[in-house]
Amino acid sequence: MTNNSRPDLRPHLVKRLLKPRSIAVIGVSSKPGAPGQVCAALLERDGFSGPVHLVGRNVTEVGKRQTITNIGDLPKGIDLAVLAMPAVGVADAVRECVAREIGGAVVFASGFAEAGGDAKSAQEALTDAVAGAEFGIAGPNSFGLTNYVDAIDIGFIPGRRLEPLAADRLPGVAIIAQSGAMLVHAQSALAARSVPVSYRLSAGNEADLDLADYVAYLAGDAAVGTIALYAEHIRRPRQFLDAIALAQDANKNVVMLHAGRGQRAQQAAASHTGAIAGDYAVMAALVSDAGVLLVRTVEELVDCAEVLHRYPVPPSLAPAVVTTSGAMCAVTLDACDDVCLDLPVISAQAQSAIMTRLPPFSPPVQNPVDLTSLPDLRLIADATKALADDPAVGSVLIAVPAGGGNMAIGWLRPLTEILPTLDKPVFISVLGEEEPLPDDFMALIRAKGLLLTRSPERSLRAIAAVTGYGRLLTRSRSHLVPADLGDHLEGASAILPEWKGKALLRSLGIDVPLGKLAASADEATRIAADIGYPVVLKVQSAQLAHKTEAGAVALDIADEKSLCRVHADLVDRVRRHHPDIVIDGVLVEGMASKGLEFVVGAKRDPQWGPALLVGLGGIYVELLRDVRLLPVDLTPEEIEAELRQLKGAGLFDGFRGGNVPDLAAVAQVVSAIGCLMASCPQISEIDINPLVAFGKGSGVIALDALIALGADAATETDALARVPA
Repeated sequence: MTNNSRPDLRPHLVKRLLKPRSIAVIGVSSKPGAPGQVCAALLERDGFSGPVHLVGRNVTEVGKRQTITNIGDLPKGIDLAVLAMPAVGVADAVRECVAREIGGAVVFASGFAEAGGDAKSAQEALTDAVAGAEFGIAGPNSFGLTNYVDAIDIGFIPGRRLEPLAADRLPGVAIIAQSGAMLVHAQSALAARSVPVSYRLSAGNEADLDLADYVAYLAGDAAVGTIALYAEHIRRPRQFLDAIALAQDANKNVVMLHAGRGQRAQQAAASHTGAIAGDYAVMAALVSDAGVLLVRTVEELVDCAEVLHRYPVPPSLAPAVVTTSGAMCAVTLDACDDVCLDLPVISAQAQSAIMTRLPPFSPPVQNPVDLTSLPDLRLIADATKALADDPAVGSVLIAVPAGGGNMAIGWLRPLTEILPTLDKPVFISVLGEEEPLPDDFMALIRAKGLLLTRSPERSLRAIAAVTGYGRLLTRSRSHLVPADLGDHLEGASAILPEWKGKALLRSLGIDVPLGKLAASADEATRIAADIGYPVVLKVQSAQLAHKTEAGAVALDIADEKSLCRVHADLVDRVRRHHPDIVIDGVLVEGMASKGLEFVVGAKRDPQWGPALLVGLGGIYVELLRDVRLLPVDLTPEEIEAELRQLKGAGLFDGFRGGNVPDLAAVAQVVSAIGCLMASCPQISEIDINPLVAFGKGSGVIALDALIALGADAATETDALARVPA
């Protein structure tokens, strides 16, 4: 059993690595620039005050410090061992460190799981070396750990001396990355914007400690306000969600870029970290629901981390935009459409306050606001103030051309004067990215902590991301009521036949066609006579998950004579297709009326747990994959809002004279399936396809249902345990 299978979080082990009182650097050599030498020099450079022990085989001293030759000669209880040695000796060194009761190790060496083949086995051996021990490993293939709060740099790249972060600059941003290059980029980008970074953690291959452990520690560290993550795989999803819950409880924001949306990216991630990529869509739905701002680009990771650092309570309302160009208004509206950002209507009070300052030839004040030729350099500040005071506005974006140094400073100085009176984010996009901005302009931007980009589209992507995140954080959680399944699953095999699945749906209040199971053709004719023609016949068996492919379905049967003929043909066709099949009978149902088809499904991911799927049925799901993946605890109102994010949502408003479908009834079905998945862990998959929606207020009907059970699913943690009352 390896540490990665342990269900607990281990923030105390992370603390010993990030805030060590004593350090051993193991693997130092006489070679200038070698990792061990550099690490020892960094500790000397930054004035680390605790004991530093050096272990090397072919060198007697490094700088002013003497070395020893054996790990076994180290004193017991050292907090951190830095393993600056080739991969071949790491596992043995870890075992010796465990024997000396050292708290943990940072492993720089590569050549483990990321290299594949036998190197993957070497990583497994490293993991097994600490099984059951109170010992945490960062890495292997780690770029190191940097504690900027206390000026402790555990790395192998020379650099400038660190000074402890001043208390008035805290809390800062903590960065965790499974890529050393991404770690350095994020830290340098934030530093260039004067955003304090509290900690920089390179997770590497995560043979032991992982993202869940790091987030759990940072959630409890007062020096951290925002956590920025770059991930290629989340190895312990359930523990990661628990760690995110700790961050939420501590009012700390988490923003994450997770590579691997497409198949090629997933393969690249696996070759880089030795990780097997999971289902990105399920991950995205569930981590977002847990309280993670999931972004899609490196730019958004840095931009959103900065926004959340400067404004820890993200806006939940859309922005107002101030420009000095009609063309910029048009460009802004297109960009807002691209990121699904609806600009609010500006209040009459704000309109009046701005209009009185504009020339007579100015266009009406609307959102975006066009200040035309900017007759008064104070106008940007005053318009920003009026818009920020509008209760319908969540933030303000100022998008203007560079306009030369004097003009830029002219409108910026009044803006900085009114900033202390605003409690909403103010973004500035100055066009002309090839034109350098004046030094005094940039000095004001940095001194006041303004959010600056050179592209309004980039700003709008960040605004859309943090606004969506703000809405998520303020939504009320649905309290799931466990579904009462009675004996519907008693004696069930891996697949519930459709007739049993529909009986289960009926017990949840989901409408299904009127019908019964017939054991013979005579019984089928009696049922059809009671229902009324036309009818549908479907052969029923737990071995028949896909009936259409086996020719087990007949539609629109008009009379008794046709029914008898079709009944015999259906059963004969199925037996030829599946000679050993056990048939329960033939389901006889009334033909349903036409409507708009949806697909409603649920999946219990083996790593992440249950998630819902909803989308338009027919060609929309098969060809366009027009679906949304959702957590199981959304309210019907939230589900309906998600439905309106589908590409085909135009059909919901009576497209070309069509009916307006009963979206509220669709949302109720999705909500009921969410409750079912949360309260019934033995169900691994549900597929209702199609769910036909009739006109508004006329309800829905489930025409087909597949419910799969799994032995592994029955041992899953009940999702209801994660849902607050």
